[in-house]
Amino acid sequence: MPYPAGMEERDVFLKRNSCGATTVLAGSNGCVEYQGCDGGKPVLWCGTETGGHWYPNFSAQESKTFFDRFK
Repeated sequence: MPYPAGMEERDVFLKRNSCGATTVLAGSNGCVEYQGCDGGKPVLWCGTETGGHWYPNFSAQESKTFFDRFK
């Protein structure tokens, strides 16, 4: 999806999960996790402006790391 559309979707989840604007780095690829979200409802953002319709090489590992937290 185009980068601006991704940002709009991110913002939907930030609002829905009551997240703050503060972020901390998550992983080593520029992803960030928003702080202050409702318990058990984290929001992780790995936006890449040049991604186009192709997933970045790191997306599989970052996604797995995120979802493994909920085991």
